[in-house]
Amino acid sequence: MGAVTFLVIYVLLLLIMVAIEIYILSNDKYKYLKISYRSVKTICDGLCTEGATPSSKDVAEELNRFYNEYIQEMPQLKRLYSNVVVWLDAIIFRIDFGNKQAAVLKTYVQLLKQSRDLLAKENPFNKCEKYQQSILRDIEKIKTADNEILVQNIIDRTQEEFLRLSGDIKKNNRLNIVSIAIGIIGILVSILMTFIKF
Repeated sequence: MGAVTFLVIYVLLLLIMVAIEIYILSNDKYKYLKISYRSVKTICDGLCTEGATPSSKDVAEELNRFYNEYIQEMPQLKRLYSNVVVWLDAIIFRIDFGNKQAAVLKTYVQLLKQSRDLLAKENPFNKCEKYQQSILRDIEKIKTADNEILVQNIIDRTQEEFLRLSGDIKKNNRLNIVSIAIGIIGILVSILMTFIKF
């Protein structure tokens, strides 16, 4: 194998590695939200039959049920949107932002916001992981009239730490994947070097 052939293969491997890293690190939320827009519209249309305006509680229950079914069918959604409140926040943001795909939900935006608020009250620590939420709920149970401010401060600081920890874990997982990809490319280059003849 000549030096030119080696360089061509090396450049191709680098391009493949960069493409894989971009794919791994890319945000593929778009395809899940595109499905969500149509589904949420169908749910809202179904509940708004004959001009009747459904209660936000009914919409919240239906959206929660749909979200639970959605994550069973597509478990990757759980990685991007850890719970129904985070998922609804993403949809509502895109409606308010003026996303063309989300515009189909413009007429239901107030109903969705009210439903999101109801779900957030039921699940006050929705930004945290499930096990973290249970810890925060346990801390909240020791709240009394005398220590309410102190316990709330502890909950707020603990929640911030949990969020920081979750962010660090996600960042480390991405970096690990990139490191593994670089290592594999390095091994392939080393194997190619054994075949090169200068």
